[in-house]
Amino acid sequence: MNKLAIPALILAAVVVIGAWLWKPGAGAGDELTAYVPADTALYLGGQANAEVSKRMQDYPIGAIDPAQLEMLFERLEADGASNAPGAKLLKAMLLDFAAHSSTYGTLFSHYGFDLNASQAVYMHGLFPVLRMHIADKVAFDAFWAGLTKESGVTPKEEVRENVTIKRWPLSSEGAKGAIDLVVAMQDSLATVTLFSSTDSDEAQLERIGLRKPQTSLADTKELPELIKAQGFTDDFVGFIHIQRLAEGLLGAKDGALSHDIGALAASEGQTNPFDRDLSLVCRNEIAALFAGMPRMVFGYQSVNIKDESVEINARSLLEVASAEVVGPLMELRGHLPGHIDGEQMLGVAVATNMDTLVPALTKLWRAAGQQTFQCPQLQQAQQKMMATSPAPLGIATGMAQGIKGAALSLYDIRFSDASGMPEAVDFLFSLATENPELVLSLFNTTVVPQSGGRVPELPLNGELTDVDLGFLSPGLKATLGLQGSHLVVYSGTQGEEAAKALASEKLESNGLMAVSVDYPKIARWVSSLPDSLLSQVAGASEEFCLGQARIRKAMQSQPMRMTYRTDMESGGLSGQTRMEMLPVSQPAPKAEDLVGRYELRDLNQNCGQPPMIGHEEINTDGTGFYTEYDATGQCETLRYNYRWTSVGDQLRFDVQGGEYRDGCDLEWEALDPHTARCEILATDSGFDCIYTDDDGEGMYRYQRVN
Repeated sequence: MNKLAIPALILAAVVVIGAWLWKPGAGAGDELTAYVPADTALYLGGQANAEVSKRMQDYPIGAIDPAQLEMLFERLEADGASNAPGAKLLKAMLLDFAAHSSTYGTLFSHYGFDLNASQAVYMHGLFPVLRMHIADKVAFDAFWAGLTKESGVTPKEEVRENVTIKRWPLSSEGAKGAIDLVVAMQDSLATVTLFSSTDSDEAQLERIGLRKPQTSLADTKELPELIKAQGFTDDFVGFIHIQRLAEGLLGAKDGALSHDIGALAASEGQTNPFDRDLSLVCRNEIAALFAGMPRMVFGYQSVNIKDESVEINARSLLEVASAEVVGPLMELRGHLPGHIDGEQMLGVAVATNMDTLVPALTKLWRAAGQQTFQCPQLQQAQQKMMATSPAPLGIATGMAQGIKGAALSLYDIRFSDASGMPEAVDFLFSLATENPELVLSLFNTTVVPQSGGRVPELPLNGELTDVDLGFLSPGLKATLGLQGSHLVVYSGTQGEEAAKALASEKLESNGLMAVSVDYPKIARWVSSLPDSLLSQVAGASEEFCLGQARIRKAMQSQPMRMTYRTDMESGGLSGQTRMEMLPVSQPAPKAEDLVGRYELRDLNQNCGQPPMIGHEEINTDGTGFYTEYDATGQCETLRYNYRWTSVGDQLRFDVQGGEYRDGCDLEWEALDPHTARCEILATDSGFDCIYTDDDGEGMYRYQRVN
């Protein structure tokens, strides 16, 4: 079934782009759900919140990394698939996305999407379907025309019941079980899907919305019931139906998914690759196991506008149907401390009740052993599992008696400008425990001896003790001790404040894991690293400077704060996400802002103290000139003219001609015309440039010259 990999990637590139903006009115309304099969294994959809869409017009998108694109294209070439029509279309689509993904407004205007109308993505058997309304048909048609021109793959046009559809072949000519990418327009409603040569006419008509399925998602009321049961508001909603996927892939239940897989396999003279080594009994019993966690559901619980920011609260739930599984897993819940929801740069917490870990695992082991299977493969797996036991874990967990969880909040790390070494860390590490005396005793008998006397013993009453950590880095200090039911290690103003708050925080079973990330704070921290540190690390790693720039760009392109929590509840494993989309502080530069004369410095080998290598002029008329010098600066070794354009946060160069030489005393040689691009990272006096051409990637600093 490898032939579906590229088609799936093609639709995924369109689907994922705007999913989080969608707002379902009762699951996008009967207008679209009436055409969604009731047995669909995947659904998500909705209608954009008009106010949110307006606020997010200038919001940057985490664009595709050109280096990752090149790796994907190289892999396709290595697999011999680069000449297939589907690979050519995929390459054209990804390049088009990268060229127009500076902001959400730019991207959706380019596609012509109507964000104020309903949208839906779902599976029709094996094949994905994307349906959305179009506000600008000219832009929408131009997008597909551009893909056709860039890829060289020409679509065929046909008419189905007065609706014109276009079909781009994704399979090589003459391939069995051929698959086409299909685009159909009905007034302002566009459908993007896949057709197979094994489809019936009725299935294709359903897929493009010209026929309703015998039983639809609207008929079953699955979405309204889901929204009500999970407390979702009129914001984004969706599900992945794991049980239906398992039944369809394994052929355990007759339906559109199993039919499509079987038909494609038969067209190649094969059987279903997912069940060819399994008996019917095995397929049914494996599918029955997945019935124990039938769905992953997700949706928004609120979308709020706060000043210039947008706050989104979302929930997900991996449903677990068996009480024999849910009960023991709920016993594992530990304590997530309040400081994990603070103002830290990065926070991580893991909560597990160590007292119940072995008993809970033992219950799960016993429940698994009591299952009765007729399938030989499942019997063998069960026997191997029962040959082991979680009981030996009790030896280790006995030393962790009373522990309910651990958490780390990192607020800041400051490095010395002179040495590049850490000179101050603002952080808090906390260990929630009902048996602090045991933890303190273990600390005194393990950590203290290993430190060679550099870490003092802690009083068993938990009195706070200052520790000099200068042996790790000059100037580092920390405070250790107890705050209420929490063993703490902290340093810095914010770390101390958060630690003191724990003194009155009681332990409760409130979750399993939590993560918090403040992207702007991380971006500012990465950008403020001292030159001395950058020079040291760059000397040890050739790829550090480029990697540091990509991290900085990724953090700057996502101005948001996010927290995520997982918990076990009666219905299954839940996840709560809160995203605060902050105002854009550094919008993509305008073309006129880039005009000027620059001094160029090479950041490839030393991003701390980069050497000056040349000068460049970017002119208002779209032309430019670059001059590069030898290592001593005594002569010019490279010079060329180019034309430039600005697309979002990228500069595109069309080098028209020039000359180069390898030394001051050598003859000039002609430089071939070529193209290149520059990903811009704003700085105080110009910008840094991730430069890519046919020879690879480089990192340069453009420093404006008055």
